[in-house]
Amino acid sequence: MPERWYPLSYSQRDIWNHWKRHRLGSEYNTCLLVRFSEPVDASALRRAFACLVDGHESLRTTYHERNGEMLQCVGDRDAAAFETVDALGWDVARLEREVAQRAYRPIDLEVGPAFYGTFFSRPRGGDALLLVAHHILLDNWGGAFIFERFGALYASALRLKPDEALVAEREPVTYGSFAERQCAMLASPAGERLARFWKRELAAPLPAPLPPTDRPRRHPPIYDAATERFVFDEAFVGKINAFAKGVGLSVYRVLLAAFFALLHQRYGQQDVIVATQLLARSPEYRDVLGYFVATGFIRERVAPGVPFAELCKRIGKRVDAFYEHQDYPLPALLERLGRDAAADPIAPVLFTYQRSRRTSAASAELAGTPSMVVGSAPFSFGGTPCTSHPMPKREIADEFHAMLEEIDGALHCRFTYRRELWNAATVAGMVEEYRAFLDGAILEATASQPG
Repeated sequence: MPERWYPLSYSQRDIWNHWKRHRLGSEYNTCLLVRFSEPVDASALRRAFACLVDGHESLRTTYHERNGEMLQCVGDRDAAAFETVDALGWDVARLEREVAQRAYRPIDLEVGPAFYGTFFSRPRGGDALLLVAHHILLDNWGGAFIFERFGALYASALRLKPDEALVAEREPVTYGSFAERQCAMLASPAGERLARFWKRELAAPLPAPLPPTDRPRRHPPIYDAATERFVFDEAFVGKINAFAKGVGLSVYRVLLAAFFALLHQRYGQQDVIVATQLLARSPEYRDVLGYFVATGFIRERVAPGVPFAELCKRIGKRVDAFYEHQDYPLPALLERLGRDAAADPIAPVLFTYQRSRRTSAASAELAGTPSMVVGSAPFSFGGTPCTSHPMPKREIADEFHAMLEEIDGALHCRFTYRRELWNAATVAGMVEEYRAFLDGAILEATASQPG
């Protein structure tokens, strides 16, 4: 099959430019490690992996820059992208070392592969499977999709005879066509209309970025990460859901409003900007793997003493406006504004929320949350029982990522940050204040309800 070339989407360009500055980093590696409680057929697993890669162009794409143009090249299946390792006799410590070595190694986007798998054959101690993907080819939805699709293909491969072919199901459209359409849209009147909206939203004077760093930014930066985690249990999440329903908003909007209230309360600043993301995946691209992510800024003036319900409604309107204007990519906007996001960020915090769509807890790891502990309950990979094993995040591309994910009724939260910029005590204090604010706001709203 001949190579096919497409432009990079603007979200991919942002990651590409980051990679050029830090080629030896692993901050965009997304990983999933599962261990099996029953033997796995290595041959069927390899066939299923090859079929998975054949069916999805993003999994066999490399990235390049020619004459100043950023491009992606779709190639043929790379047999070297899947490796079987004889781990017979390894203890757990040896397995963990070998997994970490493969999970955190730098990915060369120009050479590839940007997606690869390793099967550790341990007949006496439980087989293990590691999947690693660079975030340039994968959004959060895609991580769950890959794992579920891979499992289904493995089940199909088990039923085939050795001489029977496992046929790949091709994507109806390609991610490359999405990137081409985006470039055309930016040059159209619709693109100019979207640009005018975002210029108004970011009109000067811009507020000081929050939270302020404990130390000045370095150039080049250091991406070493640390994380503060906490969990709201199912009972409290039920109260958040009831409050959100009462004010006619989504849980995401309520949690984001609480984060605005935290920044205002902690630093006394009224004009606040927070970056956030949503999946910009239209129905046409429902089953297409790619980086369909829209990043935007939410800006609001938080008046002292504003009732929380009122703040939620105002933040809700801002989020609605973001949804309406999401098609204009943030990297293109910053380019037009002449703003270097790495050296002078408008908002250092990225706030995200997602409700798991997966059928197995393990998909959370590959879906961009590789350091979140999601439990060890067994699930099925193509009919074979297995458990997920979380892997700590060593590096972070964003300066500060507040990520909240609802899993099986509980709200798992993590504040991951660059250690070169903030002290652990600063972030731990933010965590406690965020929890306390939500506790107080939700309990007050609950107490004021009749009956």
